[in-house]
Amino acid sequence: MQRKPMIFDCDPGNDDAVALILAIRSGKYDILGITVTHGNKPLETTADNALRLVEFLHADIPVYAGCPAPMVCDLMPGRAQNVRAQQLHCIVDGEEITIHEEYLKLPEPKQKVQPQHACTFIVETLRAATMPVTVVATAPLTNVAMALRMAPDICAKIERIVLMGGGIYGGNRTPAAEANFYHDPEAAQIVLHSGCPVQVYPLEATGSAMVTYEDAESLRGLSELGDWMADMIKDYIRRTNLLKTAPEGMTPVHDAVAVAGLLDPSMLEQVRRVQCDVDCSGGWCDGKLVVDERLSAKPTLPVDVVYRVDHDKFIEQLRRAVQI
Repeated sequence: MQRKPMIFDCDPGNDDAVALILAIRSGKYDILGITVTHGNKPLETTADNALRLVEFLHADIPVYAGCPAPMVCDLMPGRAQNVRAQQLHCIVDGEEITIHEEYLKLPEPKQKVQPQHACTFIVETLRAATMPVTVVATAPLTNVAMALRMAPDICAKIERIVLMGGGIYGGNRTPAAEANFYHDPEAAQIVLHSGCPVQVYPLEATGSAMVTYEDAESLRGLSELGDWMADMIKDYIRRTNLLKTAPEGMTPVHDAVAVAGLLDPSMLEQVRRVQCDVDCSGGWCDGKLVVDERLSAKPTLPVDVVYRVDHDKFIEQLRRAVQI
């Protein structure tokens, strides 16, 4: 069976790493390129982590560096002062704890990023595509939005944009906003209003498949990759727990849930087509995903929001990915 083409835009990041492993090891998609942007870490670090992972998996996938900063929101001094931002680091027994480790615990990469800019790669690859391409986006949407601004015609070549971002009833980076949307609200609004089919996995969906220490440990012994992933996820749980961004003994592996849902739609328990916007006001709700759930609302865009997924099917996908 012919594999479907995919472009994977990300900012690795622990949860991005798990998401990439799922996509690569599934064998269902021909990943034409991995594009990276700012987000969990600066661009130089996210690119390095993507290269480390590709080499670890022995995957022949080029990596392209994209935008190092959001489209416009950093240009307004004081914009970030109007919110109660999430604590991103703390010191425990002399160790600086951050949500994501600086570099994935993998060998330094021998390869380099491609010379072409990620946004140019996205535009040229989609224009040349002979069949619809799935775009997975698990980072701030700067690269994808910039490509759509550069060449709106590429929308016709996109089968679907599957993204992790937003929070319907609350946020994590701020009380109102999820991190990917908060880091580039304008980009998120551009993608949601692009006219491309979009499937959104907000915090409600990713939080419905919390990964526990026991879930992570169930990966151990299945392969070298399983051992590595078990250790990485357990450390991720520890970090998010110390920073009080997840309940004790568990954490959502956000980006991986979006890829898992793409690979196995039977995992999705509640999906609704709703009208979506993003608050770009610069105030307390800056970056918030605004979902119109009123009975009178009539969605005008092909945007589907996933509310809940099956936890057990998600964990089974993780196990399958490391057994191959």
